[in-house]
Amino acid sequence: MSGKDADLQKIKIEGDLVTSFFDSVDKISDQTLYGFIEDLKKDIELIMSILYNSTNEMVVFFTYLLMMLKKLNPIDHSFTNAMHMCKNLAMQINVDHSGGQSSNSAS
Repeated sequence: MSGKDADLQKIKIEGDLVTSFFDSVDKISDQTLYGFIEDLKKDIELIMSILYNSTNEMVVFFTYLLMMLKKLNPIDHSFTNAMHMCKNLAMQINVDHSGGQSSNSAS
């Protein structure tokens, strides 16, 4: 995300870059956050692989997503995009956990 938006240069980094980013999402433009979420969605297979290999990573990842949602305005496009991503992640986890069968599929 570096260099994509002037708002990102306003973030004061204290300690952990990731934590600083998610603590500051309310200071970043809706367009930039929407793009960030789209970038996450492009890497969803890698993200899922990491999440499945570490319970700690899964907890941290969803904690950061919840932090972001809590700070965003519900009318922002980035909020809606993040909600859709969370919903799709939860559905994928449920499908993977149930052995690849979704509740909507016919047997």
